[in-house]
Amino acid sequence: MMTRLAELDRFEVESERSYLDAVWVYKLTCYESAERPRLLETVSLLVRRLARYNALALGDKHRLEESLVFQRRFGQACERRDGSAAELVIREAMDWSSTYLTEKVAASWLSRGVGA
Repeated sequence: MMTRLAELDRFEVESERSYLDAVWVYKLTCYESAERPRLLETVSLLVRRLARYNALALGDKHRLEESLVFQRRFGQACERRDGSAAELVIREAMDWSSTYLTEKVAASWLSRGVGA
């Protein structure tokens, strides 16, 4: 897993989509190691369904760098086999993305006079 993390650190981002594909390959190692097929199936489905939102959440360069911080923390928790810490990092990352997307959508609506 840490090898995959090192690859993410060196990753030349061609697009948010290619970065997100690399992140999934990185996280897949952890989910497969957990030997919990239903968890893997659920997470795989969510990754596919949320792909466009995840790409939007990485729209600004600084957000990609912040995403890497979450990936490092997740990897460290997995290396320690600390499921609670890994879950906490994933929840924090989801909240980080959700807050950003909510603000971005609200700003877009306001700029178009929707809901004003």
